[in-house]
Amino acid sequence: MMREAVASDAPAIAALANELGYPATVVQIQERLARLAGDEQQYVVVYEVHGQVLAWMQLHIGLSLASGTQVEILALVAAASARGQGMGTALLH
Repeated sequence: MMREAVASDAPAIAALANELGYPATVVQIQERLARLAGDEQQYVVVYEVHGQVLAWMQLHIGLSLASGTQVEILALVAAASARGQGMGTALLH
């Protein structure tokens, strides 16, 4: 199931980021999620299976001179054990 990330997802998000070599503590992720929560141009979504977050994605909505409104993927992370199962593709749709 895909849903918007919440503060309680911070441990899973941090673990997945660390798995890919992007060091971040749970506290850092909690702080960043809190800062992003009030920004209508930022979205963090997670893919959850049986209560476990196995993937997450951060999106930024911005304005391009060339094309107008655009959405940029800032991060797309899936657990090694979940890769190839379509979670990343689901997050993109």
